Amino acid sequence: MYATPLLFTTACADPASPPHSGNFCLPPAPTEKSLRSYYDFLSTNDKVISGGKFCSFSPELYDNLWDKLREAEKTGLPPTAALPQSFYNLKKEQINIDVTREEAYQIYAAHVAHSLWVEKNKMVPWSLLDYNEKQIEDLLQPKAWFNSWNDQKEEYSFQYLLDHSPRETFQIANESVSSFSNQKSALIDIIK
Repeated sequence: MYATPLLFTTACADPASPPHSGNFCLPPAPTEKSLRSYYDFLSTNDKVISGGKFCSFSPELYDNLWDKLREAEKTGLPPTAALPQSFYNLKKEQINIDVTREEAYQIYAAHVAHSLWVEKNKMVPWSLLDYNEKQIEDLLQPKAWFNSWNDQKEEYSFQYLLDHSPRETFQIANESVSSFSNQKSALIDIIK
């Protein structure tokens, strides 16, 4: 509904080409007014588009992203994703949690949506725009949450720690952090 495959094919065919203002690799803007500010933020911030590799998003991943943002706007809560089914069948010594493509996309979209939701609602005094492109890549790429992410082979997994729901993670952070005045203080509180 929000993505046109031809648009992706032509606009994102050359990964070496830099993004342009009014980014053409984004799908058409969502029609809901509540999602327009997210689209505007992405379409006017090239380093976020480039660092987050938004041009490589499939139409399915974009649909998941808009769904997660829609959910957050409707509930007023951070985005979330369900526990993968394989989690319920873990063996005692198992350290690798494999997930399906659909589960991986839901989890990844929830995390990216959470970053955008926190940004839009100015929930912390820092911004994605404070980071350089490489730092944004470190924050928004699947490797930030997944041990393995291979779209071509449709192999996705977590190892040791399953971070499937930014809603739960954000709740824990809010309970642990006495002040979000700056990143260093917040990180120290979380580590403690």
